Order: sequence, then structure tokens, then C-alpha cells
Amino acid sequence: MAETVVNLTWYSHNMESDLEHQGGLDNVVIDKSNVDEGSYVGRYDGNRFYVRWAYKASLILSMKQFSQKLVDAFSKVLGYKPFCRYNCDGSVIVEWDKIYPAAAFESLREEKGITNIVRL
Repeated sequence: MAETVVNLTWYSHNMESDLEHQGGLDNVVIDKSNVDEGSYVGRYDGNRFYVRWAYKASLILSMKQFSQKLVDAFSKVLGYKPFCRYNCDGSVIVEWDKIYPAAAFESLREEKGITNIVRL
């Protein structure tokens, strides 16, 4: 019987394409010189952002300025909505967690340096 192979990597060019075609955004650029497995630095509409993600589990989007369009595009691509938004170290953070959003929210509420946390 043939084994199913799942690609756990979201390549930078695929992220750009997914955000454009599925998310409806133009001008998303992922910095290919600044890519680690599971994390990316990008720009959208002059706004620098950083993404960390775990396959079919969670995504953390850190932005210098909040962008609802960017949040909505990631939600469309992921197929589920974020569970919270907060501020930390001068950035706006939005988090998606498909498995344990309530536990993740409670954990974040206890972390120092996090302000303005809102359950979405």
C-alpha cells in the first residue's frame, strides 16, 4: 500500500501565492533572505510582519501596525479564525490556534510584557 506524504513546509513563495490567490491580497512580499523553518519575515502595504506557524495547529502574526486585511487573508488561507490579539514589544500580535485556543489565551494572559489582550 502506498504511503501518503504530507508536506509540512510552507515555502515562502507558496505563502506569497496563497495570500494573493486565496487571501485576496496584492503586493505581499516574503523576504527570502530571512527565512527559517516555520518562520518568515514579510511586508504588506509598507507594513513589516513576522510569521511563525506550526502545520495544522497554530500561527502567530506580529505586525508593526495592525492590518485587518492581512489578518483576514491569513484566516482565509488557514481556514480558521484567530483567537486573540495583543500588544508586545511595540508590535501588534494576532494568534490562531486550532487545537487549544482557550488554554493558549489563558497562558498569554499570565505572560509579562503582554498588554491589551483581547479574545476574538
